[in-house]
Amino acid sequence: NALEYYLKVLEIAPRDVKIHHKLGNCYFILKNYEKSVEAYKRFLMIHSRDFPAWNQIGAVYIELKDYPNAIKALEKAKEGLPDNPEIWINLGNCYQFMKEFSKAIACFETAIKLSSNAHSAWYSMGVLYYDHMEFYDKGLKCFEKVIALEPGNYQAWFRIGKHYQNKKDEGKAAECFKKAVEIDPSFGEGWLEFGKVLFATSKFDRAIICFQNYLSLSEENNFSTQSTLIINTSTGHEVSTNSEVFQSLGKCYFETNDYQKSFEAYKKALSEASDPSTDWLKIANRFEKKEAFEQVAQCYAVALEAKPNDYLIWKKLGISSIKAGYYEKALEALKKAYELYPSDSDISYNLGLVYTYLGDLE
Repeated sequence: NALEYYLKVLEIAPRDVKIHHKLGNCYFILKNYEKSVEAYKRFLMIHSRDFPAWNQIGAVYIELKDYPNAIKALEKAKEGLPDNPEIWINLGNCYQFMKEFSKAIACFETAIKLSSNAHSAWYSMGVLYYDHMEFYDKGLKCFEKVIALEPGNYQAWFRIGKHYQNKKDEGKAAECFKKAVEIDPSFGEGWLEFGKVLFATSKFDRAIICFQNYLSLSEENNFSTQSTLIINTSTGHEVSTNSEVFQSLGKCYFETNDYQKSFEAYKKALSEASDPSTDWLKIANRFEKKEAFEQVAQCYAVALEAKPNDYLIWKKLGISSIKAGYYEKALEALKKAYELYPSDSDISYNLGLVYTYLGDLE
């Protein structure tokens, strides 16, 4: 690979300073930012007037979140390249991360004046207005300007979609998210938000496709956000983002009457919960209203994994199994319920009912 041969050059000709510049570029691409900085430093010790290299090391410092050193390097780059919009954009990003917003805006505005096609500056300024200053209309105008300059910028389409999503305008949001994933079908977050707005407007079949695409990309590209926890507002439990997606898939399948797929999605959604029994009882009630008794029984069976000595769940498992026509399973569950709480007449009644169905009257 390139890195191997560049290191070989350094070994053979250690005084060849130019190779440090190549190494800096190579390490940057490989995201080894510490080594990239060291390589650029060695190069700049000799070539201190190489202003593009100062810009490059500034960009590396940004990746390392070392903004003071990034600013020093970029100011040096600006001395020789005052009309380079990329340097001004990098400076603006530094000031944005340091929460010096007025300086950041001034840098982005300078970059825009220097280039008629500075879509990166418009985008960065939009992020600043929208995420950090809460000037949502100004942020929206910046993202719209990006689209005007670069119609294929999927991130700008996504940002505009999020704006309309927050405004509860699901129709416009869906159009923007659709555009974003058409431009870049591997954009997982775009599929996720597209699915959410389709779900919110009861377009469940299309929402299923979006959520499935997101989950497929999550698995393929290992950008699963399982470590990112959110609060499930209906239960108060902490769940991962992917858990939220499986919850939404479960609801979509439920609304399209595919109850088995709905159950399977809910099972994946709750696989990480420490005590999912309460959730399973609620889901069981939903299936029962649809007379999907097979799935009702499955919900109670999973709930028992967390609460194996809850006689009431055993009883409900037995009764739902009767309704689903699974008499042997019903008998097993009701016997367990009777063992745990023999004083419940309802358990005895349903045991009698099961034995009757099984033809065992004595």
